[in-house]
Amino acid sequence: MNPPRPIHIVQVSGSAQWAGGEVHLIQLMDTLRRRGFVFHVVCPEPGPFIQRLIDKGIDCEMIPISPLGHPGPIRKLADRIRRWNASLVQSHGARSNFYTRLAARLAGVPCLSTVHNALQDYPISAWKRGLYMLMDRATAALSTRTVCVARSLQEELLERIPSLAPTTTVIYNGVDTERFNPDHFQRNPIRESLKLENKWTIGLVGRITLQKGHIYLLEALRTYGRYLPSFKLLIVGDGPLRSLLEYKVAYLGLRQNCRFLGVRQDIPEILSALDLVVLPSLSEGFPYAALESMAMRKPVIATAVNGVPEMIRPEVDGILVPPRNVERLGAALMDLGRHPEKARALAESGYERVRADFSLSTMIDQWEKLYREVCAKRP
Repeated sequence: MNPPRPIHIVQVSGSAQWAGGEVHLIQLMDTLRRRGFVFHVVCPEPGPFIQRLIDKGIDCEMIPISPLGHPGPIRKLADRIRRWNASLVQSHGARSNFYTRLAARLAGVPCLSTVHNALQDYPISAWKRGLYMLMDRATAALSTRTVCVARSLQEELLERIPSLAPTTTVIYNGVDTERFNPDHFQRNPIRESLKLENKWTIGLVGRITLQKGHIYLLEALRTYGRYLPSFKLLIVGDGPLRSLLEYKVAYLGLRQNCRFLGVRQDIPEILSALDLVVLPSLSEGFPYAALESMAMRKPVIATAVNGVPEMIRPEVDGILVPPRNVERLGAALMDLGRHPEKARALAESGYERVRADFSLSTMIDQWEKLYREVCAKRP
């Protein structure tokens, strides 16, 4: 008997940076390659994600998908989909979804569109957001299925395009609870290597962009820092606003309290050294930074945006505050700084919740089931 034919899936990434969407893709492909799937990736630009794909031995090609609305990339994408003999194409993000839907239709291949963030929250001008929404609505019906990584994102999508209800579903992001396992790390040596001494250590992990809300945490620390234990803030990640943020740290008089660690490959080790993780974001999908922190048994303060309240039950698994609200953020910092027993209880509850509901294995199984279901219906 001949072995089953591998299922070839083309992933069209929304960027070539290294953030939540790219983490999601790597985790997905890493596991499913061992289950009979073959993956090929299209990236729209140069970036660190491409090197990670090369290191994994995954086929990768760069096809620019700009300027927005230009028809040129559609035929290039369709040709590449045919050449890779794809059984299915999956896209990520509004721009990628638009081009991939048209290219997949041209190539005669089923298409999955993935929604990682709310389109209304994209950090772009009003006219460009309107154009994105117009193009999304015009092509949405070409998707065989649409998958949102949080229920709030599904609700936002169906409010704009109600006709997608029968073909839209939710698959939550999941975290690797083996890699992010607090029992695998010794906290004290890592703290010593980072020269944290006995400081109460706060971490903010994410790209340095406006969306991540770094400035609101800095403002809260400047205003309420005198009421906190002696603290250190570790800013993990990089991005276009790093220089501006470094200037802001100095301007606020927080230079002695803050350290910029840049992009790190040892995120579980960094998390093990922290006492608290803060996500002051203005917008999120279903953030890996929170999932990973909870998996490492760390208390989390986060803004109640998009999918975050679906992950963190307020005052049970963490503390939720409104976005852009320095006073509420400062109050939450003081609460956990003064009540370490509450911080430990929140951390334990978050740890149990992630392991029960948001594991990587659960996410992978759901995606595999969907892939096989869609491919089985292909003529």
